[in-house]
Amino acid sequence: MTQPNRAELLKLFEKNGTAWDRVCEKYREVRDTIEGNLVKALAKEHGVDKLVNEITALKTRLTSATEALRHAGVDVDGDGDFNLRYDAPRAWKNRIEEELDKKVGTNAQVLEQPFEHARLQLMMVATVKEAAAVIEPLLNFEVPVK
Repeated sequence: MTQPNRAELLKLFEKNGTAWDRVCEKYREVRDTIEGNLVKALAKEHGVDKLVNEITALKTRLTSATEALRHAGVDVDGDGDFNLRYDAPRAWKNRIEEELDKKVGTNAQVLEQPFEHARLQLMMVATVKEAAAVIEPLLNFEVPVK
């Protein structure tokens, strides 16, 4: 064997060499598999496997309940607040829109008409005081809820 060949062969067996890396990978795979088996056995010894089964059952129930909510057209966020989904039944959307219109008014009633009226009045005012009287109610605007 020549010296250059010997040097190349030794490189394979150096730490972080090709052979070293292959052996390390096999060692880690076997070690990880055995560790997984030991954790599983220890967990069973202490009844943790029952908790895993319970969690699995709860996840199944959660998935089923979430799907039922979705079909109903409702989502619930992390804070427990209900939100109407974009694909909720049209009747639900219409009812909510009607109730909102009754309680706070329509966009036209609450925003468009008062601002259009103010714009028209501002074209007619002669003084800053008159302009302030037109603008002030809109700057201090609060949505009335019935």
